[in-house]
Amino acid sequence: MRQSRPSLVFKQEPALQHIHREMFLGNIEKSLRMMYQKARRSHNAIHELMLVAPALYPESLPDKETFEWHRHSAYLTYHWETFHLAHTSFQQALCGSYNAAFTLLRTSLELLVRGAFFDCLAYKRFRDNSGVMDRDPHSIQVKKGLLEIIRLHPALEDNLEKVSISIYDLLEQVIDDPKFRLRVKTMMEQLSEWGLFQGIKETKETVMSLYSELSKDVHVLPDRTDIGKVVIHSPRDLFKTPRLMRKILSEYLDSLKDTTDIGIALTINVLQENIERYDEARDYLEQLLRSRDFRSLLLKHAPTAIQLTLGKHNPRY
Repeated sequence: MRQSRPSLVFKQEPALQHIHREMFLGNIEKSLRMMYQKARRSHNAIHELMLVAPALYPESLPDKETFEWHRHSAYLTYHWETFHLAHTSFQQALCGSYNAAFTLLRTSLELLVRGAFFDCLAYKRFRDNSGVMDRDPHSIQVKKGLLEIIRLHPALEDNLEKVSISIYDLLEQVIDDPKFRLRVKTMMEQLSEWGLFQGIKETKETVMSLYSELSKDVHVLPDRTDIGKVVIHSPRDLFKTPRLMRKILSEYLDSLKDTTDIGIALTINVLQENIERYDEARDYLEQLLRSRDFRSLLLKHAPTAIQLTLGKHNPRY
């Protein structure tokens, strides 16, 4: 007599329990109890970053402007990716996997910078005023390559400004070639020169300092590995399961909030045209600035970016 095969559910349940233990999901509740208010603010800032971009595109756009978002699609696709990556980073931190959390957070910041940079590069007015790029041997090659493609196919120039994400197709052959690979520092400095970090005081120092600090985990410096953190902050727990460390979690939540804060300011600056064109976009920013929930996030840069933007249209700001 043939024996019946165990049900799939019977096989899955132990596997799910094993994964639950392996990922230390039980630490999430402990971490939230450790510093709930700070975690809530940093988490909500991720959602604010996600919400601000679509809110600057009025729902009542005329039919002819239905695809208006294509103009900044090079940025918006990276912006969308940032939201999900930052969320994953946050979850890793709550589980106690701090090195993974910081590493993903640096990638989140780089996504924002890279998306904004290439979105601007799709526009002639930015390409014509790119002093930082012109002084860097890698980025000048990228710019020359793009200009050569446009020279050979002039119609592409107008299309770039209508659908900025097409810049990735044009540069596909060289964008990851080591000879052409752009340094994040170069992109940050060029964005600063272009005014895309408006609202962020001491722009280069603020953004680069955060990126450099997050890079320590990416480059796995001994003190920034999880075991290194335990040796420094909780040596008695060296051989225990991942130790939840209040100091490191607090440091991470500060970095997460700073990253999303920069991201919100950057988003507002990338979408300046929308704010100039649509009353609804300006109304949204005014309401956001007065919102109790937004103020409770204790952001440093985004409120200033909003005030500076609104000040162009209303002197009272």
